Amino acid sequence: MKRSFGLCVLVWAMTAGLALLPARAETSRLYGSVSALYVMPSGYDSMSVELPVGYAEHDLSMDPGPGGLAAVGYSVTERLRGEVELGYRVVNANEIDGWTGAYDNAPLAVAGGFRTWSAMLNAYCRFSEGGLVPYVGAGVGVARHHVQMKSRTLKIGDKSGQFTFDGNNTVFAWQAMAGVAQPLAENVELRLGYRFFQTQPRRYGPDKLGYTTHNLEVGLAFEF
Repeated sequence: MKRSFGLCVLVWAMTAGLALLPARAETSRLYGSVSALYVMPSGYDSMSVELPVGYAEHDLSMDPGPGGLAAVGYSVTERLRGEVELGYRVVNANEIDGWTGAYDNAPLAVAGGFRTWSAMLNAYCRFSEGGLVPYVGAGVGVARHHVQMKSRTLKIGDKSGQFTFDGNNTVFAWQAMAGVAQPLAENVELRLGYRFFQTQPRRYGPDKLGYTTHNLEVGLAFEF
């Protein structure tokens, strides 16, 4: 994670630096965008947590969910853009797929999940103008996680145990983006893209959880 984070910061800093170069007035425009996301989670690792009936030590399985983005930005040159973005993502818990104890390796069902708001500062580089336009970008910011999850109760004799994750945390976040944009009208374009979004691990209740998602994006951008 440290290497990928460092690479992202370097790319973002280089792109943001380029975006500060003087631009021709006729190509500098404000724009806004809205996007829908299909959020595919990965990388939810749970630490070992002891209960009266044993402990779990493997991965927390999550289901894909919806998300959305809204951004306002500035086209500094024909190919370089910077923007401020707000986002919201939903992923739901499924199960902890490893359990050690009387139910060795039996999945432990979990209900609940993550509700995540994010505020990001992004920089983009576009590789052409007119027609189909490929682009790449990177962003840094903060995310606010609301985590509420509860497992089914395991009973062994007169003992019982249950996992509970509950809490709110504001953490550092970063993302990398790539995709294509297709003009639909003079000031409107359609975007199809991919985003890798990751946040800093934090402790929720008895456990420490990471957060990584792969996001498919479809959206519209409007130049003012």
